[in-house]
Amino acid sequence: MLSMDEFLCLSHTRLILATQYDPFSIIEKYAQYLGGSANLVVYSPHSQILADLQTRLRDYPEWLSPSLIESWLRRYQILPGRTHPLMNMSGSGGYLLHSIRVYISSAALVC
Repeated sequence: MLSMDEFLCLSHTRLILATQYDPFSIIEKYAQYLGGSANLVVYSPHSQILADLQTRLRDYPEWLSPSLIESWLRRYQILPGRTHPLMNMSGSGGYLLHSIRVYISSAALVC
C-alpha cells in the first residue's frame, strides 16, 4: 500500500469532483498532481457554479476547452406492444464540466 506522500508523487490521469460548492479551490490544490492530458470532470446540481468555473478556467492556458453540459436521463415506460417516455419526469440530472490539462512549454509561447 502506498503512503500519502508516495500517492501524491504519482502523475494522475484524472480528477473527478462532485460538489455543491465552489470547486476552484480544490482544483487549484490538486491540479499540480495531474499529468499531461489529464481529464478534469466536475459535477454540480447547479449550472451557475460550473459556468463560473468555466470562465475562470479559460484564463489558464493549461486547461483546454472547458465545456459545460447538462446530464439528463429520460426514463421510458415499457409495456407490451408499446414504449414511451414517462410523463412525470424531473427537468435535470445536474451539470458536468469537462476540461483537459496540458503542460505549457515556455518555448511554444515565444513567437
